Amino acid sequence: MSSIMNIKQSLKALILRRATRKRVMRSSNKSPENILFLRYDRIGDMVLTTPVFREYKKVYPNSKIYVLASKTNSEIIRFNPYIDQIFINHKHSFISDIPSLLKLRKLNIDIAVEFDHSVVPHAIMRLRIIKPKKIFSVRKSGRYGVPGKELLLYDKYSEKLKNEHARDVWLRTIESLTGEVANKNYEIFLNKESIEKAEKFTKQLGDSLYVGFNLKGAVRGKKIHFADFEKLANQIKRNSHEVKIILFSTPEEREKLKKRIDESKLTNVFISYPTFSVIDLCALIMRMNIVITPDTSVVHIASAFNIPIISIHEKNIDSYNLFRPQSTISRTVFSEASDSLNGFKIGEVMKFFKEIMVILGKKLL
Repeated sequence: MSSIMNIKQSLKALILRRATRKRVMRSSNKSPENILFLRYDRIGDMVLTTPVFREYKKVYPNSKIYVLASKTNSEIIRFNPYIDQIFINHKHSFISDIPSLLKLRKLNIDIAVEFDHSVVPHAIMRLRIIKPKKIFSVRKSGRYGVPGKELLLYDKYSEKLKNEHARDVWLRTIESLTGEVANKNYEIFLNKESIEKAEKFTKQLGDSLYVGFNLKGAVRGKKIHFADFEKLANQIKRNSHEVKIILFSTPEEREKLKKRIDESKLTNVFISYPTFSVIDLCALIMRMNIVITPDTSVVHIASAFNIPIISIHEKNIDSYNLFRPQSTISRTVFSEASDSLNGFKIGEVMKFFKEIMVILGKKLL
C-alpha cells in the first residue's frame, strides 16, 4: 500500500513541477496596463483585499483592474469604483470556467496576483490558461514533496511574517508596485437601494442602540446555539433597556428563527429583513452600534465600517492573528476548543459588552 502511495505522490510532484515551469517572457519596464487579482474564495477574504484594489489604482490610475471572483464574494466589489471588470469563477467546475479564462487570456494580462498561502492546483491551472506576463503570490511552503522554491511559475513572492494579519500580507504582495501603504482600511461600496432598505428597517424600530448578532459562521463548528443566544439576549436586557438586538439571518432560515424568537418571548430581539445579497447585509451592519459574531466575514464587514465588534473565536491563535478584527473598538472571546465554539463563556461576552457600552458613553442599569 505504501509503495502505491509513494508512486501517487511522485506522480503528483512531477505534474506540479511541470505545471509550474518557468515561462519565457520578454521583460518590460513599462507601467502595467492591466492587472488581474485571483480572489474566488470567501466573502471575508474579499473584504480584506479591498485596500489592495484602492492602493494599486492610486499609483496606476490608467491601469485596468480585473478580478476573478466567486459568485458570492463578487457582491462585495460589485460597486467598487477601482475595479474595471469582474469575472465570475466556479472553483468546482473548471470546464464551465474555460470561456472566462480564455477571455482573460486575450486581454494579455501584465500581472496576475494569486493570494493563496498554499499550493492550489486549480489556481495553477487557471494561471496557465490565462498566461499573464508576471505572477505575484504569497510565499508557499510547497506540496507533494515539492519545495516552494521549485515552483518557478511565480515571479515574485511576499513573505508572511509571524502573527501578521492577512490584509498586510496581501498588501505587501504588491508593495513592489505601490510602495509601502499607509491607508490599510477596508472599503465596501453600497448601492442606494440597500442603504435605504436598512434605514427604513431601523427607523421603524425607533431610536435605540442596535446590536447586530449572527448565530453561525461559514466554517463548520462556528455556531452559537440558540439557547446560549437566548441567555445572552436576556442578560443584555437586564443591563440595558435601550438595546435592541437585530438577529441577522439568511432568507432560508428567517422564518425558523422568527418562530424561535416568538416562542422564547425575547422582547428585545428582532429578526432582520431578508438579506438577499451580501450588499443588503453590509448595509444593515453599517447601521449597527455593536456587532457580536462568530463569523469572520461579518467581523470584516463590520471592520470596514469601523463598527465596534465582539467576535467569538475558536481557540486558534494563528487563525485569530491572521483574521482578527480591525475596528477601532473590538474584543474577542475564545472558546475552549480549537475547531469549534464549544466552551465559550457568555459571561465574557457580557463583560466586553459592558466595556464597549461604557466606551460609547451609554448607561447601564
